[in-house]
Amino acid sequence: MNLTKSKNRISATPAATEPPALSLTAQEVIRRAQNGDAAAFECLYRSHSRHVYSICLRMLKNRADAEDITQQVFLQVFRKIGTFCGDSGFCTWLHRVTVNAVLMHLRRKNRTEIAVSSFDASDADGAAHRKLGFNDASMQGAIHRMNLVCVIRQLPLGYKRLFLMHQLIGFKHTEIARRLRCSRRLLKIESSQGS
Repeated sequence: MNLTKSKNRISATPAATEPPALSLTAQEVIRRAQNGDAAAFECLYRSHSRHVYSICLRMLKNRADAEDITQQVFLQVFRKIGTFCGDSGFCTWLHRVTVNAVLMHLRRKNRTEIAVSSFDASDADGAAHRKLGFNDASMQGAIHRMNLVCVIRQLPLGYKRLFLMHQLIGFKHTEIARRLRCSRRLLKIESSQGS
């Protein structure tokens, strides 16, 4: 296929040709990115990449993996930004995409580790021992997640909100205090009384 012919068939939309101005709101930048504006997508990347990287690093505890997953997240966001409908905040949607990407990475990593370890475990005859369900990391993780969900549901509403903002979304105490319009000292007192 001739590249010049394919260029002629692509029509540029006005949103894709204008660089986003600094005075645009977050919703306008998201809308432009959804319309294919590369500059708007770059603006989203610059404003959210550090937060995505910090989530990945906190969950993976490996800088190289965190960098790789951060790139994968933004590639996925680039492909899927049209599915963002604005029912929740963009940060919330991006956080969920990030956590899902990290969890998928961990699942793939665990599968390869299990496959490699199954070749290592063999008896004197060379026959591999395999106990199905024994030390199954994915099953143990599912049980821990179910227990965690039950415990979180039992928390009073205020504690549940603080926990989710800090642990799930990743806000620091100062950010939570600012969003809840209370002092950080009061926030520490409330969270220490809950434990």
